[in-house]
Amino acid sequence: MPVSAGALCALDVGSEFAASFWGRTELGAKGCLEWQGAKSNGYGMVVVPGERQQMAHRVAFRLAGNELPAGTVLRHLCHNRLCVTPGHLAVGSPADNARDNLTSGMPAGGCSKLSLAMARDIRTMASMVPEAGMRFRELMAEHYGVHDRTVYDVLRQHVYREVA
Repeated sequence: MPVSAGALCALDVGSEFAASFWGRTELGAKGCLEWQGAKSNGYGMVVVPGERQQMAHRVAFRLAGNELPAGTVLRHLCHNRLCVTPGHLAVGSPADNARDNLTSGMPAGGCSKLSLAMARDIRTMASMVPEAGMRFRELMAEHYGVHDRTVYDVLRQHVYREVA
């Protein structure tokens, strides 16, 4: 079957690359094979021979014999950006992906480490502390694994405005 323009076909790059690729994974939470190699914005990254650097989950999907049609995204059904388990991935539209993020508690765009519930918790805890200053932000940042500026932005409603 011919591949449509802009689509990414299944990968047949040889067993050496495939072995190297799968060797950079570890079994993690929810039964996910998690990428242990290079990362960018929370996603695994890998260079495929003869191609440019790509997100590891897209490569895993193609290594499993699947095609990525042009104009589609590859959704993490497990909501784990480091997951490269082909069975945890599904082709969809950008709208499908945004809907997945919202139903999982992530903000639209899905580019944040904080869920809406986490942002709500930060604001609730801050309301209980009369002097929620720099030390509070540092503690919250450490607890949630984000930068203290992120906590500041949550508290000042620069982000997560939809959270009361």
